[in-house]
Amino acid sequence: MSLSDLTRNSFQSGISPAKWSSLCRLYLAKRVDITEQLDGPERAIANSVLVLYGLYPGDVVLQSYLKEAIQSELLSLPVFLSTFLYTARAQELNYAPTLDMLCRLALELHYSTPTSATAPVNPLFSPADSSNTVLSTVADAINLLRTTYTLPMNNFHRLPESASELVSLLLNSLPALTDVSSAVALTCIDEAKSVLQVFRLMPNAQQALEGIVLTLSLFTDDDPAMLRESQMLNAMQSSVGKGDLLRSGNANDIVACQLLLGRLVQGSSKDWTAGDDNRAAAMIMSAYGITGWALNKFYAQLLIASLSWLVTYSESKLWRAFILGRLPRLLVLHNKAMEQEGMAHELVSAAARDAWGSLCLGQPHSFLLQLDQAASLNMMDTSSDSSVTPPSSFMRDFTYQLQTFGLVDEAFLARVAAPDPTPPWARIAAEARDANLDPATYIGHKVSQDGNSEEDVAAFVTKLVADYSAHHEFAEIVKTRFVASATNMDVETLSQFARIFTSDVKILDVFRLHLPLPEILARGLAVFEDYDCETVGDPQTAVRSLGELVTFLQVAICRYGLYDHPFTLGTRKLSYRRLQQSFIIHLPQSLAQHPERMKAIQLWYSTLFNANSEGIDDDILRQTRPAVLLDLAATLVVTGIQGSMRNNASADSLNNGLAYMLDPLLNWTLLGTVQYLLRDLRISKFQFLLHARTFYTLVMAETFPQPLLALAAPEILRVINDPNMKRHMPKAIDWQAMRTKAHAALGLPTDGTSHSGASLQLQAVDAVWNDQPLIAIRDALTALGAGKPPSLDVSRCLLFLSPIKFLHLFWAQLQLAVDMDGARALAVHVLSHARPPLLPVFLRAVFPALLDTADSSPGTMSAELLAGAVATAIMHALQLERAIAAVGGDQRPPLGEPSTSMARALANDLRHRKASASAKTVAQRLASSATFVGSFPVFKTEI
Repeated sequence: MSLSDLTRNSFQSGISPAKWSSLCRLYLAKRVDITEQLDGPERAIANSVLVLYGLYPGDVVLQSYLKEAIQSELLSLPVFLSTFLYTARAQELNYAPTLDMLCRLALELHYSTPTSATAPVNPLFSPADSSNTVLSTVADAINLLRTTYTLPMNNFHRLPESASELVSLLLNSLPALTDVSSAVALTCIDEAKSVLQVFRLMPNAQQALEGIVLTLSLFTDDDPAMLRESQMLNAMQSSVGKGDLLRSGNANDIVACQLLLGRLVQGSSKDWTAGDDNRAAAMIMSAYGITGWALNKFYAQLLIASLSWLVTYSESKLWRAFILGRLPRLLVLHNKAMEQEGMAHELVSAAARDAWGSLCLGQPHSFLLQLDQAASLNMMDTSSDSSVTPPSSFMRDFTYQLQTFGLVDEAFLARVAAPDPTPPWARIAAEARDANLDPATYIGHKVSQDGNSEEDVAAFVTKLVADYSAHHEFAEIVKTRFVASATNMDVETLSQFARIFTSDVKILDVFRLHLPLPEILARGLAVFEDYDCETVGDPQTAVRSLGELVTFLQVAICRYGLYDHPFTLGTRKLSYRRLQQSFIIHLPQSLAQHPERMKAIQLWYSTLFNANSEGIDDDILRQTRPAVLLDLAATLVVTGIQGSMRNNASADSLNNGLAYMLDPLLNWTLLGTVQYLLRDLRISKFQFLLHARTFYTLVMAETFPQPLLALAAPEILRVINDPNMKRHMPKAIDWQAMRTKAHAALGLPTDGTSHSGASLQLQAVDAVWNDQPLIAIRDALTALGAGKPPSLDVSRCLLFLSPIKFLHLFWAQLQLAVDMDGARALAVHVLSHARPPLLPVFLRAVFPALLDTADSSPGTMSAELLAGAVATAIMHALQLERAIAAVGGDQRPPLGEPSTSMARALANDLRHRKASASAKTVAQRLASSATFVGSFPVFKTEI
């Protein structure tokens, strides 16, 4: 039996701490020859208790065991402390209440120990510990501080305070250090600086870490004053050094800014979009940190990049809505972040004005001339139509918006836009003044159901979409009311916003730029799962309203590919899976396992498919949760079809049931039913005529919801346009009419001209399925070569290929690029993809393979491109960590792993490849970058 066995058995048997301590003494006295003596009996005792915290996190009895062991001098405080700090690196101990308890225990025992003449000078370290052992404990303590800020926090423990106090106490109690090698000192410095850079520490911990950095600098080859300066620079928002590996060869390169804006607008990273204030501002902040430009130059390049998108897609209302309606707000948020980071208010407040002035005053930028020339041509085309709002000058429009958000003053606006500084589309602010209301109150009143008809609200929303100055105000109203209504289960208000956004998905596209859509959808999903009509006064209206909300959820999640998004509401996890799986047919044996479903299907089947049914009354709605009703909709319809086929029900009964399902009370449940029937027809090759007729009846019904038809239409067209299916399709059914309706739902021409265009693309998807990522990469590289904004939807590419295969394919194509700076920016765009995080995958699985390929086939890759892409990507990760912590207070690494950890893994990999010429080249280039080494000193000690 070992000490671990003794401790575990004692704990599980309820033996008191004092008796356990006596048993340990007896055990050690009789087992002098045990192997555990090699590590010391004290460490074995500490480990025997600490290991149990993995099974019993936060247990107070285990705490009593440790306290008894130390107070009875069975275990010394220094050994306990060093063992605890080392063990805290293990995943099993990464539970905040456990770590908080152990930190508090160490502090309590330290402060309760009476001082005496015989007490050691450094009570937290053993006198026999060498300097290297002491520094190992220091490194473990710093790692504990890092772990502290990556664990979920709650109000029941104070881990940041206790860990900061313990680390501060430990570092302020260091014994005299001698014979410390430069490499060991720099490794500790690296650990300390990485924590200082990434996390916002408490003052005592920050001061202690800064002190240890300066202390250990005496054991390095660096000048202490220079090290102190380097530390200060790294603690601030650092600028990238000029002329090194991280610096673009083109001082006016805008590719990185183009890719940043593309990610914000197109939402390729799903939850890193323009609608999330904190993350959008953090993305801009990290992009600024990596450039090394002055703020006004960075803004100028950002504005040029946005103009390049608008010139390339001049007909895009989405890009115009982003640049005029959202970008000024993001610049305001970035300015606030810059001031919080210590930049002078004068520099921040003048940056956007100076940047825009450099583009529009004097000789306007060529992009602006192109935009205004196009506006003049459009004005000539619409001059004869008095009902059409004439196109406006983009310079005036954007300057007006900058003035609206306080980024330029009225004098600047008058200088650019004289004599009429107000764009013709800016109507709502004037209407609000005429009504003696502020814009927010006026907009809130106009979109309210009180006193406004559905047509009035729709007309006002159309006006809202056209008025870029009102986008932010409306989005704030939506967010506030949606949250309040979801909290209060007010489905009528929620359904109003759902109707607005599903009436035209382009409206949703525009306001998605301002709304934290995942949060909105999470609240909607929670309402859907929790809602019941048991206490509702009018369950018919309630179910209709909830159905409109469910339709909105399905449209938004499908349109933006958020199927697998981890929706959360506080600590609650929500999923789209229930809506996504509404096509499932529940067999009797499956229903028998769920009494609620079994009761509901019996009740609803007899109501819908019974010729003697008196219709759907309030009682049946009160007895069935809407979520269960959606689960069973497809099963109900299929059961009705089967009953009709077995002659147990007449055709009239089936038609009667379908009529009920197509009523607005239930038609929101039909997407899964249509999906099941379509799949059944495809697999059976239209073997069952009644299935085909039912499918046709549902899809062609005027009451089948148009938003749901738009979701089903691509698959409908894919099946009915398949040449292998056409010969099996029943001739008695008008499939051309269905094709026309599906085209209309997708916004495609219905006169047959689409057959050579978009609809053929639907047929050809399967044939080129695996080629989609390759096509997307080549399109992005072609845009780079043509000087146009590149676009690469990484999330979509990962639907076709695994991350590793995609990264290999991407790198193989990237080497063909002519513009190396653009290629590097595109590589950073790909590697900074957050879900799934691609940078850790690249460094651990793809980068080594690329080095092997380069060694075996010299000349097949550019070591300069590889080194530049890797260095810039890791630096971008560091900047993003700082930015998201500064803006939103989120200490979790946004790219899946801390940048310092990735840099350390990269350095270790390069160090072990001593025989690799390509690894040596990459290592030399990384080590030659003063900025990179300054941010990641491990490249000075390991390379």
